[in-house]
Amino acid sequence: MSELATGGRARLMGRVGRRPIRSSGAFFVAGVSMVLSEPVSRVLPVLLFLLCFLAALALLLTGTPTWFRTRDPKRPRAPRAVQATRRRVPPEPGRQVHEIAYNCVICGRPLTNAQSMRARVGSTCIQRYGPRYKMVPNPEHERWRGLVAAAEADRVDEQARLDVEHLRAMTQYQQVADVWAAERASPAGQARREARQVGGRLMLIGVTALPVMLMGIAVTLPFF
Repeated sequence: MSELATGGRARLMGRVGRRPIRSSGAFFVAGVSMVLSEPVSRVLPVLLFLLCFLAALALLLTGTPTWFRTRDPKRPRAPRAVQATRRRVPPEPGRQVHEIAYNCVICGRPLTNAQSMRARVGSTCIQRYGPRYKMVPNPEHERWRGLVAAAEADRVDEQARLDVEHLRAMTQYQQVADVWAAERASPAGQARREARQVGGRLMLIGVTALPVMLMGIAVTLPFF
């Protein structure tokens, strides 16, 4: 193998040495003349892999633009339904509170202590009769329920408005989707998909064959 490669280079340098090479073109011409003078069994594998490499490259360069250029238009997106949210309200207060008494329920004397007002008895009566707590509805809770009811009513109105907008958007989307489906099912759309399939196959063949052809050239070139 090394003798063949050395002999070929020696013949090339011998031919080149007969007359001076003034440009790379002359060197190329001398190399081509050497290739033509070589036996066919040495030149044919390299030329065969080279031609296959050029063919795979042509398939890749032809199929890739076709595959990207013949993509279908994007399918229209359906509008999403939006749920209205209720506005924030203060935290829920207690449902009941202690009734405040300003006079002792036992002896009737005025009460000045906050704890006695909640117990509704004075400090003397509480020692003999104990507290007289009484739970009553909390008016703040009633007001809170009114705020919640108003916020819920506003949410219902907002949801009704959003539902109307969503219905209008769905009608428009259905029209656009029908146009998209009709275009895709048309002869032009079918031809576009068939061309995309062909471009994909050509691109796949080119990508698969290029490394193989390069390996073949690399393996057979030293024998030349």
